[in-house]
Amino acid sequence: MRSAVPAIALSVTLSGALAELEAWRGATARVPVAAATDEPSPTGFFATELARLDDRGEEVFREQVERVLEEIDEEREAAERAEELEQRAKQAAAAYEAYATLERDLDDSVAKLGGSLGLDSRRMRDMKSLLGVQNQRNRELTRMWESGKIGDEELGEVFNENRAKHRAEIIALVGRANLGDYKRFLQEKGLGDTFNYFVAPWESWTDGDPGR
Repeated sequence: MRSAVPAIALSVTLSGALAELEAWRGATARVPVAAATDEPSPTGFFATELARLDDRGEEVFREQVERVLEEIDEEREAAERAEELEQRAKQAAAAYEAYATLERDLDDSVAKLGGSLGLDSRRMRDMKSLLGVQNQRNRELTRMWESGKIGDEELGEVFNENRAKHRAEIIALVGRANLGDYKRFLQEKGLGDTFNYFVAPWESWTDGDPGR
């Protein structure tokens, strides 16, 4: 992508003209069309250039310079977006590593969790499958966030749907009597950092829980 920054740095005159035109643009934006005769006049280099032109030439000149300013704004926004996506990629990489770690250690984690909940071998297999599915959901949600292609509202909806599914699956597997022990296991990061945000002190995990 072409950057306007080097061009501005190389030309003091252009820099001054752009600054003046920025000021002119901000001022004229606040002037009603009907008050065109009261339009603030630019000064400095910009005024010198306009003084050399007739009315049509002045209009063309302003349109051209405004177009340049719009391109600079677009390039600035694109650069900021690229930086945002770069930061997201770094955070996502850390999350993917956490998902991989959980997957690698899942047998040990399920053994500890199954022991504390008193699960038999069949339910421990089901628990491993359930946690593996949720880990994949988390991974997919991170991919969606990293791409930046969907908004925060939609991401929030997906997150809440995933959390509701996980609660229903856990309740069906371990029973309500064991929910307290399961929640403590998450809060103590028994499954790392990728599951502990599913619980909070105010959440009851009952059917009527709004899932805050």
